[in-house]
Amino acid sequence: MAESANKITEFHERISNDYDIKHNLGGKLSSYEKILCIYTIPNQKSFERKLTPLSYVDKQTSIIGKEFNDFYVNNFLKFAKPFANKFSTFEPNLKIFTLDGEKAAPFTNLDPDIDIMILELKKPNENQIRGMVCTIEDDNVKDHDFFDWFCYHLLDVSKLDAHDVKNGNIINPHNKYHLQIADYFNENLKNFHKNDMWDDEGSFHFVNKLKYFTDKMLPVQAILPAFPCKSTNLQKVAGDRPDRGEVLALRTLIQFCKDIKREIYPPGFKIWIVSDGHVFSDCIGADDNIIDEYGRQLRQLYESIKKENNDQDDYIGFFGLKEVFYSEHSGELFNEDWLKDMVLPHYTNSKIDIFSETCRKIMMAACDTDNGRLRQQVNIPDHPRLLLYRGFTRFMEEDICRLEVIKELSRKQQKKVAAKIAFEMIKRNDAYSNLVDLVFPHHMRFSIHAHINSGPKYGIKIVPSEVCKSIKSMDELTSPDFEDFLHIPTPWHNCVIRYADQKKLFFGRSSIVAQAVMSKAYIAKMVEDKYGGIMYELRDRGIYEDCKYDDLYGVDNILSGLKAEYLEKKKAGSMKDIIYTSDMDFESSESLPKLEDSVLSRSSLEKSTTVLADGERSQSNKNMDSLTPFTTKLIDDLDLKENVHNLSLEDSENNVIE
Repeated sequence: MAESANKITEFHERISNDYDIKHNLGGKLSSYEKILCIYTIPNQKSFERKLTPLSYVDKQTSIIGKEFNDFYVNNFLKFAKPFANKFSTFEPNLKIFTLDGEKAAPFTNLDPDIDIMILELKKPNENQIRGMVCTIEDDNVKDHDFFDWFCYHLLDVSKLDAHDVKNGNIINPHNKYHLQIADYFNENLKNFHKNDMWDDEGSFHFVNKLKYFTDKMLPVQAILPAFPCKSTNLQKVAGDRPDRGEVLALRTLIQFCKDIKREIYPPGFKIWIVSDGHVFSDCIGADDNIIDEYGRQLRQLYESIKKENNDQDDYIGFFGLKEVFYSEHSGELFNEDWLKDMVLPHYTNSKIDIFSETCRKIMMAACDTDNGRLRQQVNIPDHPRLLLYRGFTRFMEEDICRLEVIKELSRKQQKKVAAKIAFEMIKRNDAYSNLVDLVFPHHMRFSIHAHINSGPKYGIKIVPSEVCKSIKSMDELTSPDFEDFLHIPTPWHNCVIRYADQKKLFFGRSSIVAQAVMSKAYIAKMVEDKYGGIMYELRDRGIYEDCKYDDLYGVDNILSGLKAEYLEKKKAGSMKDIIYTSDMDFESSESLPKLEDSVLSRSSLEKSTTVLADGERSQSNKNMDSLTPFTTKLIDDLDLKENVHNLSLEDSENNVIE
């Protein structure tokens, strides 16, 4: 399995978004596959003999950006013909031209029969011109207005403003900031892989990407596709809201950016969290409105941390599918009729929002480069994409097994559905990666996956083990091996567990807490931090100490009981019993548990063997509809609700076990 995981990660490192694109396919190309170059140039009426672009990104086999002066001055300005569509008629600052394939071929390296189109947009308040070069071919959307709109909108929304000459960029190519930033990243944020390629080649690409910013003394900007929403599996997470895990993750990112600005590079560093929640929400069983709410709460959490730190700078930005397609004036011009015949597969009965679904359709119509390639690859033995597909299938089988629509199926049917979802998720992941590549063409690429760091993507530790160590159980507090591509621990697939006796934070599934309680060696409760983020707290159980959950069986029942107890205390105003003060902040030593019988605890003896062998798979006989975080009620089963209520009343609020 380790060897398979290595193949997966290596393949994802080396794969290019625009690999092996075939042209002249008779209407099968996506919009993404027709884009050859994105550039920006100074806004001036005439050019002398030499024109140097402010920025450029060549795609596929194009060398347009690399040979920009020759292409633009000696070919485009001399031979291009003006062209108009409905958007250039509507937007006078959008100019469109065509260039004969024979003139373009030396720069596109495509068949001379393929003509190209050049679009240029002058945005208000910018002193630059944004440009794009595309092939003129039929694509996979019958209505040509869709492609014309997508190109115009992409020029309008892409993050190219940092390279505008109005910013008065200071050209200083001889500074060493890029080397210092790279060293600090390597030592403090980069996730180390056992087959790490940072020293061999990754650092070289990383530094070159940094130089794009540091040579011009621009703030360095990076993107991090992450923070979709909480898993629907409550044997992994503590709820549907951002919690202590997100607090730790945001603090990690903020601190990295602050350190860069304060200690190394005065222009600073900014990380854009590019949420992929709406990309996959219907695949993982999460309602679209829950994705929106999670994103809103995450932004609110960031603002709270920022306010607490008195930060004046914005170190974190937020972007998602809706920001991509519904922002800027061009976003208002999209016509749903263009994609009215397009249907995306749905398998989990999640609630679909029309705006989110439209975004998914645009993404797949414009940026899907599959063309049946994935279906062929998963049928080739030992192909890296087959290994990735199998890994995704296992991951999704575990993640969706608790959804009501999935639980009704047989084990064999569940596997088939998981395989279909995995296939769709890989296609969408590829399309989303392509879209991000277009919207953020110059940004550093961070990832929460276990890349080997050869570039262009670099894995990072959003929750460092020094702050919160990942564990598989309380029986052995050793970190599991997370070298496979899919299982790097994140706040949206785990919860934070505080072990009070050692004043340490751990990162793992919520089922670990239930298993610890069932071992009769620990007492557990749910607590919240000053931001309202919840987490679990465990402490050693006294050898003669009673536990109200001894008569409850099953992971689901215990987790539901802990959540119900927490909510009842919060409703009753007994906040002192559920408030957690960070051990790192040392705000109040009185907040730490006072263990009256800590001299002899059950955990100091041999742990009970009553823990389920596969606790995260345990199924309660009760109706556990309520165990999805995307419902308004905690517990739907009346008997269980009454049982938990009675249990929570056995002790008075003044006698709560700390």
